Amino acid sequence: MRVLILFFLSLLSFTSIAQQINFEIGSFEQILEKAKQENKLIFVDLYADWCGPCKIMEATTFNHSEVAEVYNNAFVNYKVNIDEPIGKQVKAKYNVFAYPTYLFLSPSAEVLYRLEGVFKPAEMIEEAEFALGLLK
Repeated sequence: MRVLILFFLSLLSFTSIAQQINFEIGSFEQILEKAKQENKLIFVDLYADWCGPCKIMEATTFNHSEVAEVYNNAFVNYKVNIDEPIGKQVKAKYNVFAYPTYLFLSPSAEVLYRLEGVFKPAEMIEEAEFALGLLK
């Protein structure tokens, strides 16, 4: 019986750990189109593979179940590596010089809100709520 209880507890903890922000794959234009179709803001994570704070966000905050729930429901999420061609374009378009940088964009690609650095899960949820409130 103990083994069975431990098994179910481990499944529950794995489920909560496994949830993460779902970042869309595609061109920037495809992301804009999806945001227009779904009438959602766009959350853009501009990161670099060599960026320590970016790795912290990926390993902790973006993998937090409550953060994932908020961002997956409220935004079209897009992750952009600034060392790749699309990343260089987005970086130049939005004058990004620090990593990680997070942009909250309207479906027409207008910057509504911008953040830089490392955030705890509760802070990232607050930032999402603030960005969503800018539309009201």
